[in-house]
Amino acid sequence: MNEMTNNPSSIAALGSKTTYAIRQLHKSAGNKTWYGCIYVPGQKPKHISLGTESKQIAEKWLTKMQFVEMMPPSWQKEFNDYPMEKAYEEYLQYVESVHPGVTYKTYKSRIRPCVEFMKAQGCVNLRQITKGVILKLVASFPEYRRMTIHERFRSFRLWLRWCAKHYDMTEFNPCDGVTIKVPYDKENEESWNEDEIKRILNAAPDPLYRFFLGLMAYAGLRLKEALYLRTEDIHRDTHEISLVGKGNKYAVVPISDKLWALYETVMNEVKPDGRFFPAGRFEQNTPELGIMFKFVLTRAGLPIPKKSLHHRLRHSYCTNLIRAGVDLKTVTRLMRHSDVRISLNVYTHISDESMRDGVNRI
Repeated sequence: MNEMTNNPSSIAALGSKTTYAIRQLHKSAGNKTWYGCIYVPGQKPKHISLGTESKQIAEKWLTKMQFVEMMPPSWQKEFNDYPMEKAYEEYLQYVESVHPGVTYKTYKSRIRPCVEFMKAQGCVNLRQITKGVILKLVASFPEYRRMTIHERFRSFRLWLRWCAKHYDMTEFNPCDGVTIKVPYDKENEESWNEDEIKRILNAAPDPLYRFFLGLMAYAGLRLKEALYLRTEDIHRDTHEISLVGKGNKYAVVPISDKLWALYETVMNEVKPDGRFFPAGRFEQNTPELGIMFKFVLTRAGLPIPKKSLHHRLRHSYCTNLIRAGVDLKTVTRLMRHSDVRISLNVYTHISDESMRDGVNRI
């Protein structure tokens, strides 16, 4: 690596040609990630995260960009491509470093079938993934699995967007204009009303398990968010819960009076590791956790759902908020949804009784 590539000021002064460099930003703060620096005359320098702490990988990016810059413009777009399988592997490495554990496994399980489908269609490089091939992919999704369609396509689209940015592939957006029609799934939209939630909580074997279920039923926490709740996450002075939720987004959730009453019964219990719910008894993706909840539902005299077992508590929280007359904007904030349509279309089930009640209010 010559001095020119390490000295941004010398690169910026080279004249009218676009130049490139690599550097580490905020290294003193512990950030070891390498960034690609693009210097266009008359514009502010652009820094692109290369998603790696390896200088060797960063230098390969620099060599590629310098080589492409020397090509005729008509050749540059064709050259700027990337092997699909390698892009998939590097994306999984990125996801594992940012979202380890369950999130990494989930993304892998969603994207891998899409990559295999693309390979069967003859796609080797990313630019061979066209809108037409993606439409064939969407048509191949299992119609009977509602959430599989939505989440698989969403994860696949996020991967392609990451590729376009990470490999600097301009105008690469094959998912543009592609929409999917998710089939209606009545069972997935069913929920427990307030009376049924009370019966479920009353059937809990002890106060700790009751508080665990209450976090999902009265605060809308996801299963993983509830499982890994720590004592310092609950602020007694403000009656709030702070957490890092889906997509590593920080959020503050208010604690209702009903949930606070459940919290007071366990607030003074000793928790050496800081977790409210010990790993031996409360662990994600274990049969024991599901068996216990099914036992509680049986004691409460309620049928056991075929799917969405714990998530139905969060589902019910959203639906019961709307049944209570809370406006959709507030519901969306409480659920920490990015779009009000998610709260309206995915989580609410309007029964015939609700419809009759609604028309009789005017």
